[in-house]
Amino acid sequence: MAKLLLRIVIPLLISALALWAAVRNVEWEKVKAILPQARLMPFFWGFLVSIAAFYLRGLRWQILLAPFQKVSVWPLIRWQVGGIVINNLLPLRAGEFARAYWAGHKTTVSKSSILATVVVERVCDVATLAAIALILLTVMGKFKGNAAIIIFFAAAIAAWGFLIVLKKKSTDQILAPFRKFLPDKLTLMLENFVNGLHVLKDGREIAKLALLSPLTWALDIAAVAVASHALGLDLSWPQAGLVMTGLILGVMIPAAPGAVGTYEAGGVQALSMLGFDPSVAFSFVMLLHVFQMGAMFLIGIPALMMEGFNPRQMYREMGSSAAGN
Repeated sequence: MAKLLLRIVIPLLISALALWAAVRNVEWEKVKAILPQARLMPFFWGFLVSIAAFYLRGLRWQILLAPFQKVSVWPLIRWQVGGIVINNLLPLRAGEFARAYWAGHKTTVSKSSILATVVVERVCDVATLAAIALILLTVMGKFKGNAAIIIFFAAAIAAWGFLIVLKKKSTDQILAPFRKFLPDKLTLMLENFVNGLHVLKDGREIAKLALLSPLTWALDIAAVAVASHALGLDLSWPQAGLVMTGLILGVMIPAAPGAVGTYEAGGVQALSMLGFDPSVAFSFVMLLHVFQMGAMFLIGIPALMMEGFNPRQMYREMGSSAAGN
């Protein structure tokens, strides 16, 4: 119980600290004057653009699951949307486990293998966004070119090495050192997880992932650029790319549900780098966050109702029986 409380209290403290960092230079009188001027339609159009990105994410997950079972793209999209809603409601990134829980019950794929595909998704997302950010920072003169090149090639070499190891070694070879001291149940879970990385052995599938990930993020960045017209920021696509990078870095930090505070801190910092007034930056990021969460709840709650979401059952099954499914 104490450990669980610690896992909850620490993220809340991180959120509070991040929120303080986001608002420390904000002039609240300016914010009060800015907010009534906001136009809602750009947020709406931006959200429609992001819906197209959800479809591409569904296609990408379909590719990752294809070695195990062919799954229609629409339930995959529904599970992803439901997972985002749960991440906004519950701590500890519970939405990722919910996705594996639903997919594990509605397909023949083990939950451990499904979690592995989620990990691959996250690796693709981080690698793609990092590459976009490095390119944009270099082109816009906000990052030294040599350093960007070094970081980019270091990441590429690390990814290449990982793929070589995975391709040349079978699951048994990878897990051989662990079988001696791990319980059979945990070993089976690891085996299912490694098998979930199977798609990375197929060059054609890797090429599909390499195409879909940038396209997905291009749409997400476009959505931010469109939404920026709500307060007259009128961000270009490269500028929106830097803002998106800041927002995602904030979301990645373990914080309160919905990334409250860290989302704002990341977005405000990125807009400040671009020369925007902190009060304007905070107003936009706050409105963007509220609108996104509201829109996701609007389309996500029906998804949760369709799946019959039960948090207690999900945590129990993911914690005790994932290895056996």
